[in-house]
Amino acid sequence: MFLKLLLILVFSSFNLWAQNLSEERIWKIDSRKKSIYLGSGIFHLSQGSGQNKILAIRSSYVPSRGYERLVIDFSQSLPPKTYGHISQKIKKIQIDFFDSELPQSISSLRNSQYVK
Repeated sequence: MFLKLLLILVFSSFNLWAQNLSEERIWKIDSRKKSIYLGSGIFHLSQGSGQNKILAIRSSYVPSRGYERLVIDFSQSLPPKTYGHISQKIKKIQIDFFDSELPQSISSLRNSQYVK
């Protein structure tokens, strides 16, 4: 009985982290844009440049603006195929870069106000 209850709790908890695609706005990103500002929703870039390498991750915080800007530098001029989700509810950004390599030489962000 305990095992059945445990399995029910585990399988029902998956809905807590799932994205509800019917309630989220889905943004298609154009690779020609240089600056993109989204507050929430799901975004994707369907055309990628193939195998890519992340060269650096930089951040900038200006207190008067109230937000932090992140820049990700890639080895190729076009970014890789990308899928992401911005959640205002849990204050989290999740990004997947397809066919990309993250070298160990990349250091973590320092002096970041919002990114952990």
